[in-house]
Amino acid sequence: MNKTATQVLEEQFAEQAAKILQEEIDNEILFDMLTHVGWTRVELSRLTRNDDGNINMWMHAECKKHWHRRGKVWMFESREEAAMFKLTWSN
Repeated sequence: MNKTATQVLEEQFAEQAAKILQEEIDNEILFDMLTHVGWTRVELSRLTRNDDGNINMWMHAECKKHWHRRGKVWMFESREEAAMFKLTWSN
């Protein structure tokens, strides 16, 4: 069956949306599991493009334990590093 250009675009859009939703759900499950094993969740209320680069450099320079980020949410293996992050970057 031949599809129109609109149908092809609609299918591509639906596939992309499904993938994004799947990644969000997987990440929330991961964050919940990390919280249950003692990790600390920190969420910033807002994040600018400039903050993003500065935070990335800070994370690599200051954090010695594991951490994970998705959007405006960070998970820290170390409570101390999470506290320092909050003090440094909270809005």
